Amino acid sequence: MQGNELAYQVYSPGSVLGLFSNALKLNATVNLIYLKGRYSFGGGKAYGNYYYDNLFSESDTISIGVRVSALLRSKIENNEIYTLRGYIEKNIKNSSVELRFVVDEIIQQEERAISEEELQRYELIQKKLGKGSKDLETVIREKILKDEPIRIANIYGNNAIVQRDFAEGLDVSQKYFQVSEYTCSITSSTSIVSKLEEVSALGYDIIALVRGGETNKVWKLLMIYSFQSCLLQ
Repeated sequence: MQGNELAYQVYSPGSVLGLFSNALKLNATVNLIYLKGRYSFGGGKAYGNYYYDNLFSESDTISIGVRVSALLRSKIENNEIYTLRGYIEKNIKNSSVELRFVVDEIIQQEERAISEEELQRYELIQKKLGKGSKDLETVIREKILKDEPIRIANIYGNNAIVQRDFAEGLDVSQKYFQVSEYTCSITSSTSIVSKLEEVSALGYDIIALVRGGETNKVWKLLMIYSFQSCLLQ
């Protein structure tokens, strides 16, 4: 049956993808639209004066690729919420059609909301300011002049070895201080807070959270405050 023509249309893989790509004639692909989400930088380099980044939904991890000019990209901060104007372009990649949002204009950057942790930190600072603070030098000097012992609670890490170095640091002035030692997991905020609450109820003049360093000397005094101004009392 030579010479008979085929009665069906034969397509190549490329032509099939082209047909489906061109069939996606939605309003979002031919008109300017507005997208809002968390902007996330992609690669650090620009290609043809454009950057290729991602825009994530605020409520989940779903994202769409973004193509933005270097000029507009310079006005964007990473991981901030933006409302952007642009259009959707279709890109054929292997056996799929990839959608990408092309940024035409930055409409608005949303102000960052105050987190619960930041709010708690602010309230704690305000509470501390309301109670005021004491000059520890003055407290210690007054105690010495009155020949009264200065009661100190030192809180160390569970496996700390800095206690001896602290005692040696006091040297001849050691007779003025009554130092009691406590331990907790110094890498756990929950453990530290629990120990501070426990020690704060015992009426010490000073509570210190002490951490040692590699030189077998006292490396850092993380926190010293008088019992009267302790926030946890």
